[in-house]
Amino acid sequence: MNPSPKLTRRTLLLLTLSAGCSGGGGGVSTPTGVILALDWPEASRVLPVAAKSVRVRVKRGTKILAERLYLAGPDSEEQINELPFAEALVLEASAFSTADAAGAALATALVPFNLFRGKQERLALTLTSVISWVELSQTTTGLETALTVVARDSAGSAVLTFPEQWQWSLSDPTLGTLTPTGPTASFTESGFGVATLTATEKESGNVASITRPVCSGDPSKTAPLVATVPINVKLLGLVPLENGSLVLSDGKEIKAVDNSGATLWRRTLTGTVEFLQRVGDYVVASLTSGGIRVHRISDGAFFWEDALLEPPSLSDNTSRFFGFTHTSAPRQLHVQARGLTTGDFLWDQAVLDDTTALWADSARLLCQNPTNESYFALHAALGYSLWEARVPSSSQFLGVRLTGATPLLFSLAPGELRALFLTTGVRTWGVAAPGDRGYLTPDKNQLIAYSETQCSAYDPATGTTLWSRSSLTKVIGMLPNGDLLVLPPAELPRCQPIQALRPNDGSVRWSTYLPSTTVPNDSFIARIAGSRVYVSLTGMGRQGTTPLFALDSTTGQYLWGTRQYGPEAVFPAALTASGNTLILAAESDTKLILLRNS
Repeated sequence: MNPSPKLTRRTLLLLTLSAGCSGGGGGVSTPTGVILALDWPEASRVLPVAAKSVRVRVKRGTKILAERLYLAGPDSEEQINELPFAEALVLEASAFSTADAAGAALATALVPFNLFRGKQERLALTLTSVISWVELSQTTTGLETALTVVARDSAGSAVLTFPEQWQWSLSDPTLGTLTPTGPTASFTESGFGVATLTATEKESGNVASITRPVCSGDPSKTAPLVATVPINVKLLGLVPLENGSLVLSDGKEIKAVDNSGATLWRRTLTGTVEFLQRVGDYVVASLTSGGIRVHRISDGAFFWEDALLEPPSLSDNTSRFFGFTHTSAPRQLHVQARGLTTGDFLWDQAVLDDTTALWADSARLLCQNPTNESYFALHAALGYSLWEARVPSSSQFLGVRLTGATPLLFSLAPGELRALFLTTGVRTWGVAAPGDRGYLTPDKNQLIAYSETQCSAYDPATGTTLWSRSSLTKVIGMLPNGDLLVLPPAELPRCQPIQALRPNDGSVRWSTYLPSTTVPNDSFIARIAGSRVYVSLTGMGRQGTTPLFALDSTTGQYLWGTRQYGPEAVFPAALTASGNTLILAAESDTKLILLRNS
């Protein structure tokens, strides 16, 4: 054989062991060995195109009995003879990117065999790639990401490949431009979403991918539906409802409108409304002249008016209404129980100034007095005192849990979370907790306490810590299902993650991104209402516009986005939500702007 290297990028090596008895003629005996058929077909794809030579060894155990080196060239047959018979042998073939078999092998194959005396065996051998996996890395500068892929064998060593053997793909072409150049590529981002960049080594079929956020455009191309509600003077009161409608007052009338701006009902008053407050299925209007009026939300029906009662007020959601009033001589704050729909007087109890009503059911009215640093409970039906308990200053009431062995109420002071028996006010447990904000989840199974950058969850029955997260960019607050909405540290300069954490274990329920370089300073505004999260990024305005987005609070999916109402609306005070509707107050004070899903 006179080997002649002629491997091109299109030619691939198919190495087979084939032969048989060559027969005997003229008294010449057949040698003991094998016959190698070296084929270099144009159409095969059984060996990397970078192969320039193949080394063949015959081994008995670790001992090399014979070794040959064949260069890429025309098809030929070769013999390896004078091999032992009746012994376990192995043929090892390796392909290399060099003509002298230097460096790491591109492909290998092992075939066990044995021989009979005077016979030449036919064995088939196909070399396969030694590439076990491929490694993909990235380096990002500005909007450009440089990608590099390396093929590696099982030991982690780099394997030589030809550029044509790499195939690149981008999951969503609207997110940017991917420019491949063999084992390298460049990606220029230009949209908004999550891009998956994939490199495939075609010979071995091995694949590597990276997933990265792209935040160069707007998150949502869907615009909201827009409606307006004219108002006569400055808005004086607004009560958002779960179904997207709202009750409002702009002077001497109260009216309800739906999320298309259509008026559902209106009632004209003799006095001027100071503000509105919802109490169960009713709306309470506080008047500038003093006193309150009670209307039914569904149809605006008027029930009763009292010139003495003052807000805030709440109901036990059955038949009683609790309100506050002052006596003139001596001046003394009283809490009163009234019939919810009749205003009938039920009982009156003197309390300290600054007392507020926190929670009520058919048995108890729970109140707080920050000046006296206490919680106290009154009998809901008769008004007498049940108990009083001292709590740390600046305590925040988190809620009541009636399930379990005993009913409990939960309070959070800066750095301390505690539980009190609802029937006696006696403290049952207390633990150190971050921050001075928190909540009891709707299912009453977890307590969450948080500060600006950290949060923890606790078992309501025992105060045992369930999980903790720290070093967050911002903790926003509770979603309707009890998940905690947070901003974890940013991965890329233009992409701020936003996540919903499950309250039972702190795992991520969903994660998406905000296109902001300014989070979490005062330019970031978020409101949680119903099944929506509304986000305004005033620091991201271009040419006098402000991005404003709506996300689904259960999935993190963007529902709509707009820049039209950023400069016109007042942030953050007017960012109010009603069901799936966002309510903005125009700077001119002549209308409300309603935005909802299209």
